[in-house]
Amino acid sequence: MIRPLLALLLLASPAWADRLCDPSRTRPDGDTFYLSAPVRLYGVDAPERGQPLWEEALTHARTIMGDRKLETLCGDHSYGRRVCRVLVEVDGQTLDLGLELVRSGLAYPAMRGGDPLYRDALDAAAKEAEAAGVGVWALPDGGVRPWEYRRR
Repeated sequence: MIRPLLALLLLASPAWADRLCDPSRTRPDGDTFYLSAPVRLYGVDAPERGQPLWEEALTHARTIMGDRKLETLCGDHSYGRRVCRVLVEVDGQTLDLGLELVRSGLAYPAMRGGDPLYRDALDAAAKEAEAAGVGVWALPDGGVRPWEYRRR
């Protein structure tokens, strides 16, 4: 029941402009950042600190965000963080940060429920990355999934 509500909130929430802020204010990884408040990317799970490619995921996300204005579409909160899709305009094109991380093999889709079109886009991006053998897909068996790593 909560997941469909999150999708509804994401669609109904006002968007606002934001920027990447002081990274020392949080312990970021590839899917958590400090904008005007801590933000967790919606629908994706990047490698945790200590896992292979966690630094690459963080660096790639920060490179995409740079000093650009970000549009955040936020819903629920998780562990004191807003859960958001983050949209970034790069060279006149709007990029979805979570989708870009999955497409580059630096995050896994992690949606259950929610927006089926977004979930399908994340799954398709993961299949592209896996077929290309990039990022986590270059690791044996696609690496240890972050949710499994946290469970250990």
